[in-house]
Amino acid sequence: MVSLSSVFGILGILVAGVLFLSPVTTIRTIVRNKNTLKFSQLPYLAQIVESSFWTLWSLTVPNRSEMLINNIIGVSFMSIYVIVFLYFVDKKNRAKAYLHVGVALILINTGLVVYLSVPQSTASLFLSVAAVVLNVVKYASPLSVAKLVIQTKSVQYMPLPLTLACLACSVLWGMYGILLNDYWIMIPNVAGVVCGVLQVLLWCYYHFASTVESDVDGGAQTVAATMATKGTKISTLEVGVVVPDDVA
Repeated sequence: MVSLSSVFGILGILVAGVLFLSPVTTIRTIVRNKNTLKFSQLPYLAQIVESSFWTLWSLTVPNRSEMLINNIIGVSFMSIYVIVFLYFVDKKNRAKAYLHVGVALILINTGLVVYLSVPQSTASLFLSVAAVVLNVVKYASPLSVAKLVIQTKSVQYMPLPLTLACLACSVLWGMYGILLNDYWIMIPNVAGVVCGVLQVLLWCYYHFASTVESDVDGGAQTVAATMATKGTKISTLEVGVVVPDDVA
């Protein structure tokens, strides 16, 4: 019989798969233009390093097959994206791109050496701490986009479907950790839930605020257009708040 933790793990794999596929649009743009343009490979490399540490950690702890499968999938997809990126990167940025890959490989090999050469309990602790730190940083990184949303008062840089998918992924893996009583899994995903909820609230606030503002601006423009057709002179400063007759 499949355990409840396995159910949440399987659901987590499916939702994470959607997130792993989300860069496909970017990769298609790179291939179509035969250039990496302004895109960066750093998010993909960061995910490779994080997933590599989670993969190695999963091998040190019993009954973490869902975590193992999920992160092997993550490493596979991100590696494909990085290979495409390296193929199309221009000569000007090629040295920097290979430097980034080199740093990522050093970090991964460090984890691999620890996994192979130190006692399992020590290796598990090192790998879990490293993976949790990387995971929390990943979940917190969209907060920079939140700052941009606040500055521009626009949600165009924070797509709601992707934000909801990240939140759902955190919830599912968080429940997986709770059911297994595994704090290493719980901690980063609680952080992910908090960051995800904050982003959704921010999206709702600025989305509806911009909608209301658009409606007011549209109404003002309609009033101005109507009065103009009747030959009434009106300045732009006079068009703003439409006062009902009974109040005026």
